[in-house]
Amino acid sequence: MEKNFFPAISIIIPMYNAEKYLGECLDSLLAQTFCDYEVIVVDDCSTDKSFEIAKNYISKFKDKIKIIRRKKNSGGAGLPKNDGLKISRGEYIFFMDSDDMITKTALEELYKIAKNFDADVVQCEKFYQISAENTLEDLNSFSPPMISYPNIKFVTAPTLLSDNLKTRVNDWLERKFLWPNWSQLIRRDFFVKNNFKFTNALGEDRTLTFCFLINSKNYVLVPSVINFYRIADNSLSHKNKKVEEILRERIREVIQNFQYLDKFLSDKEFFQKHSDLKYSVLENSTLDSFYYLGNIYYKIPLSQLYDVAREEFEKSEDDNTSLAALFFGRMNFFNAKAFYQSEKINQLQKEIQKLQEQLKK
Repeated sequence: MEKNFFPAISIIIPMYNAEKYLGECLDSLLAQTFCDYEVIVVDDCSTDKSFEIAKNYISKFKDKIKIIRRKKNSGGAGLPKNDGLKISRGEYIFFMDSDDMITKTALEELYKIAKNFDADVVQCEKFYQISAENTLEDLNSFSPPMISYPNIKFVTAPTLLSDNLKTRVNDWLERKFLWPNWSQLIRRDFFVKNNFKFTNALGEDRTLTFCFLINSKNYVLVPSVINFYRIADNSLSHKNKKVEEILRERIREVIQNFQYLDKFLSDKEFFQKHSDLKYSVLENSTLDSFYYLGNIYYKIPLSQLYDVAREEFEKSEDDNTSLAALFFGRMNFFNAKAFYQSEKINQLQKEIQKLQEQLKK
């Protein structure tokens, strides 16, 4: 890549064992109507052919692509994103998952809006969802479903958010924002000057999106739908891990995100004056982080779960009293819900058995 190449957009793609979809991801970039960009692929020590596939695209992108390989697998997307940011030179940053694709006019649309509004962040509110089997070619012949996480009245034109912090925080608490970074175009200087860093934990982009909302001057919501989000099997990294090991990782990730957000909030004068909002944000974000524990907690005995959690909280040098209270409260909720569902299933089974006996008679 040329030393004096300073593109409009740096596209950062963290990658781990993405050989099945990486080619289509990169092909969707080659098809862009906007060409003033660089591509930075960060390989997190893939064990398949991902790295070789990425290298095969060097001739296609010419001087617009850089491929780097981490020396050690990070186990998440956060650190590879940070690595990509360090060598990026674009005016704006755009993150992509290695198994996703974007529409042909995606970069052109977002960059034009960013310049018109002098935006720190341009945020899409919806995305297209595709299955693991869908290909780039398929998208020319069918319309995938358009969905979103927020349940709100979506904008119909580029809309600048209110600069009232209280309004922004309350809207966040009411889940009015799509939070994955692949739905955003972010000014690089804004990212760097605020010293934002990704934690290496699931939900790391949720944490940073909230930080963007609080620190940005011009945050723009747009009706553009540009991302094809693929529902694929992401279980490979946990294939050979025991349930307890996965549980420990998830708890450490919850702690990472909590500590990052707690420090961010504590340093803000606004949250020093509005401690109630600070607590609400921490509680909301932490309970969302517990979502990733939902499919694990019932696979391990409750007593073992509590022992593992206590050990992980005690390992941390920070005071995690509030977080531990939230955690154990949530685990009790999960346990009660599981017990109720189990009782309901038993009752239905008894009723079915009764009906079967009556039919026999």
